[in-house]
Amino acid sequence: MSKFKSFFIFPFLLIAHSLIASASESTISNNLPKDSTQLTNDSIKVETSLAVSDSTILKKVSSNKSNRNKKIISALCAFPFPLGFVGAHRVMLGTKPWVPVVYVATFGGCFGLLPLIDFCVIVFSKDIEQYENNPNIFMWVK
Repeated sequence: MSKFKSFFIFPFLLIAHSLIASASESTISNNLPKDSTQLTNDSIKVETSLAVSDSTILKKVSSNKSNRNKKIISALCAFPFPLGFVGAHRVMLGTKPWVPVVYVATFGGCFGLLPLIDFCVIVFSKDIEQYENNPNIFMWVK
C-alpha cells in the first residue's frame, strides 16, 4: 500500500519542482543584471531556495505520513478489547508510566469506557499531536 502511495507522491514532487524552477527562471530572465557576476549570485540564491523548498515539502509529506500511521496504530490499540484495557494506545502516544497502571487497576478504565472514548477521540480528531506525551488520565481534557 505504501508503494502505491509513493507512486503518486513522487510525480507530484517532480512536477512541483519543475514549476518552481520555471517560475524562478522567468523571474531571473525578466530582471537580468548588466554584469554577469550579479547573474551568478542570483542563480546561486535561487538554487539554494529551491533546495530549501524541496526539503520542506519532503518533510511535510513524511511527517503527514508518519502522523497518519501513528493515528491508525494508536486507534487500533485503543479499541477497548483487548489492548485498550491495558492502555496500549497511551503507551503508543508516549504517556507517563503510571497511566496504563491506572487503566489496568480500574479494569480497563471503568470497564472499557475510557478506551472506548479514547478510540473515538483518536479516530475523529484531525491531529493527534495534542494527545502525545499527555500525562492526564483523561487525555482529551486539557
